[in-house]
Amino acid sequence: MEVVEEKSNISKVSDDIQEKINLKTSLGSDINFAYRYIDSAKKNIKEIEKYLWRNCIHEWVHLDYEDNSRIKYNCKHCQLYRHSTMYN
Repeated sequence: MEVVEEKSNISKVSDDIQEKINLKTSLGSDINFAYRYIDSAKKNIKEIEKYLWRNCIHEWVHLDYEDNSRIKYNCKHCQLYRHSTMYN
């Protein structure tokens, strides 16, 4: 009877371990999907910013930052900063 009970415990541990392995694999896949989605969204935003930079009739507004930032203006329409190298 002890042998049967011992095999049952080994099987139960193996099922628990396999469940955790499957969960880890699934979560890893979810993380990779999220990274690819974020990268794709960043590329899309960059393309939109390039389009806005070329096509918006910018009206620059001074930013009231107290730091020594090089970027001191943004467009009141498209909200892009007056820094062309960011959008090329």
